[in-house]
Amino acid sequence: MGKRDWKRGAALLFAALIMAPSIGCAGSPGESAPAGSSAAESSSPFPVEPVRTAEESAQRINNRADGAIKTPATEKATIYQPDGDWSYSHGAAIAWFKGKFYVMFTNGRANEDDCGQRVMYAVSEDGLNWDTPRPLADTQMGEHSELVLQASGFWVNGDTMVAYYNSSEYPEESLRGENLRPEKDVSRLNFQNHALTTTDGVHWTDAGSVTYRRGFFMPTHTGRLIVPGPPSFPYTEDPSGLGKFSISVLNMSNVNARGANILTESCMYQTDDEIIHMMFRTDTGFMWASESYDNGKTWTEPFPTQFTNDNSKFWFGTLPDGRFYCVSNPIMDSGRTPLILSLSDDGENFSDQYLLRNEPYQQQYPGMYKSGIYGYPHALVQGDYLYVVYSKHKEAIEVTRVALSELAG
Repeated sequence: MGKRDWKRGAALLFAALIMAPSIGCAGSPGESAPAGSSAAESSSPFPVEPVRTAEESAQRINNRADGAIKTPATEKATIYQPDGDWSYSHGAAIAWFKGKFYVMFTNGRANEDDCGQRVMYAVSEDGLNWDTPRPLADTQMGEHSELVLQASGFWVNGDTMVAYYNSSEYPEESLRGENLRPEKDVSRLNFQNHALTTTDGVHWTDAGSVTYRRGFFMPTHTGRLIVPGPPSFPYTEDPSGLGKFSISVLNMSNVNARGANILTESCMYQTDDEIIHMMFRTDTGFMWASESYDNGKTWTEPFPTQFTNDNSKFWFGTLPDGRFYCVSNPIMDSGRTPLILSLSDDGENFSDQYLLRNEPYQQQYPGMYKSGIYGYPHALVQGDYLYVVYSKHKEAIEVTRVALSELAG
């Protein structure tokens, strides 16, 4: 598909979505059974022998709809509403642990990644009614100013849940005051990655620093944990998520020559042939993909797919029936709206599509880098529902849930 044809099709799709009827609400939430967290052991040998090149494989991955965008019944709830003191919120993650839902998110006074940024979390028994968010990692002082803290997701291992966040600070000479970040992005100092553990969801223990950079864990079929990158992909067999990680590095030498100035914020899924597909956010209007044939030890060079994206982070996963899903903003230059769920039977054609959210939201407070409505979705299947958490204009944190029965195709 040519770029001109894609833009014309995207415009028609966006117009259709804006004219779609209002999204209905399902009934009251029911009791959910805990989802299993152990991964099935793969019977396929590694390395896998691919049937086509990585470039050919990437070109086959697309989100061309095979019909009208569906509007399933959904329910939504606000987890955090901005106020005048703390009006920046972003990077939310959701987990299920010992009968309750947990959401963490990054929270700042006004600007994205400013000094004094902290990490908050909230708890819910049904995924719709949430308690008041509280600090998981509160504002901390660094060498020159308050630190910048960023949420990095949860990992549940049996009776223990781990919460991750990272910290950094700006060079003193770049600050516009004691606790005010520079107007432009600059390299930060003193990066550290931290882990907190809990066995009851209430009391947290500092597990010290960990060796990998920010990113949410994603398990392979064998249970290996991978932290999406790029440019590196830490991985481990240790189910605790706290042990030693090995590092694989992506070859990005030809990315610019292929037309991408940005290649970042990846997320993966593994198909039945045991190939792992690592999908990347880019500035080209399309996601790009790299493949691993050895369970995440090495990766091919990244190549462009035909899966459209509004230069935004997304989330891939697998439904209980084996279908692959992606929650994303697929319309380029749309201000990260609407929020679409795309399903695929084969991991190539994400053609079965559902409108999750498209309501307007007006930014309430000024701040740096707060554009885009539905930002950085993260998803979790629990019981009979898919739960999706996201930010709205990097201010409010909201969750939407849709019954799996609504996604029958």
